[in-house]
Amino acid sequence: MKCKLYIILLMLLFIFPFIHAQEGQKEQKQRSAFLDKALKLITYDVTKLDTNYISVADRQWLFMLNSVVSKTNVDIKTPDILVSPTMSEGLMGLVPVGSNLGRLKIDASTPYSYRLGFYISYGKLGGGYNMALTHHNDQEFNFKFNGNRFGMDLRYHRTKKIEGEFEFANMENLENIMIEKINSMSEDEIEEMFNRVEELEKKLDEAENIEQGNIQITSFVCNMHYVFNHKKFSYAAAMKPKKIQLKSAGSWLLGSSIYYMQFKAVNDELVMTFNGLNRFKSFFFALGGGYGYNWVTCKHKLMFHGSIMPMLMYSIKSDAGMKDRTMTDEERTRLKEATKTYLGGKSHLTYAGVARASVVYQISDSYVGGIDCNFDIFKIGRSPRYETLARDWIFHAYLGYRF
Repeated sequence: MKCKLYIILLMLLFIFPFIHAQEGQKEQKQRSAFLDKALKLITYDVTKLDTNYISVADRQWLFMLNSVVSKTNVDIKTPDILVSPTMSEGLMGLVPVGSNLGRLKIDASTPYSYRLGFYISYGKLGGGYNMALTHHNDQEFNFKFNGNRFGMDLRYHRTKKIEGEFEFANMENLENIMIEKINSMSEDEIEEMFNRVEELEKKLDEAENIEQGNIQITSFVCNMHYVFNHKKFSYAAAMKPKKIQLKSAGSWLLGSSIYYMQFKAVNDELVMTFNGLNRFKSFFFALGGGYGYNWVTCKHKLMFHGSIMPMLMYSIKSDAGMKDRTMTDEERTRLKEATKTYLGGKSHLTYAGVARASVVYQISDSYVGGIDCNFDIFKIGRSPRYETLARDWIFHAYLGYRF
C-alpha cells in the first residue's frame, strides 16, 4: 500500500511541472497574440496602400526636435452689463448699483510665442511637449494617431502670455446717469464729483489695457479626419512623416473637431471690471469636410501639402463663473440667467475651420526635416449677444531621426 502511495506521489511530482509548463505556454501564447494584435493596430499595413504612391519607413521609431512659433487671437463680446455692488465700489460710487454699462468688448492676443520641444512616435502613435523657455506658463502637449484612413490630433495649450484691451460698447447710459446726478447737486457737490470723475477716468484708462499675466487661456482641441483616397494620398506623410509620399495625389477629407476653451481673469481689478465674472468656458463639437493635396517633386525628396476643412459647429455647453459674492441673490440670479442664455446655454449652430500646410524634405532614410503650419478658427456664441472668435496659428520647424 505504501509503495503504491509513493508511486502516485512521484507521478504527481512529475506531472505538476508539466501541467504548469503547459499553462505557462498558453499564457505566453495569449500574451504574444495580444501583442501581435496591438502591433498590427499601431503599425502600417503596406498591403493596403498603393506602393507606387506611398511607402512606409522601415524603421518604426521617429524622434523629432521641434521649434514652435504660435499666436492666439481672442475677440469677446458680452451682453449688457448691470453694475454690481462690488463694481459700483470700484467705480468710486459714482455709478449706482443696477446701472447698465452696455456691452463689453475684449480684443486680446498673445504676442508671437517661441517654444522648444520634442516629438516621439512609434508606428501610428506619437506625442510631444513644447514649452517657452522664458515663460513656464506657456506650454503645450500633443498626441497624434495617424492611420491610413483615420487620424486624430489632440492638443492642450495653456498660456498667460495674453494682452490686449477692452471697452464698453455704449457709455451713453453713464452720461445720462451723471446728468441726472448733477441736476440734484449743489455747486460744491458738483465740483467734488468732477474731481472724482477725473480720477476715475485715469483709473479706467489704465484698466483698459490688459497686461500679460492678468488673463490665462486654456484650450483643448481634438481634430479628427478621414481620408477617402487613402491608398494614394497620405495625411501622415505631410504632418508627422512616418510615411513617404512618392507621387503627387489628393483626396477629399471628412473632418470633425472637439474644442474646449477657458478664458480666466486672474487679476482682482480685472474681475471687478468684468462685473464679478472671472471665467468664461465654452465646449463644442464641429463637423465638416474639405480637400487635401500632396505635391511631390525633387525625386520624391520634397513634398508640399495643403488642406482645408470648413465645419459647422454645434455648441454643447458654455457658461461663466463668478467671483463676486457681494451681489444680492436677485442680482446673482439675473446674471446667471443672462450668462446662461448669452453664452450658449441654449444649443446653437455656428462655424469653425481647420487649415493645414507643410513642406517635408527627406534628407535620407534616417533623417527628415520640414515645416508645418496649422490654422484653427472657432466662433462661439450668438451675435449680437455673447460672442467669442478664437484664432490659433501654430508653426513647427523640425528635424527628425528614424531608428
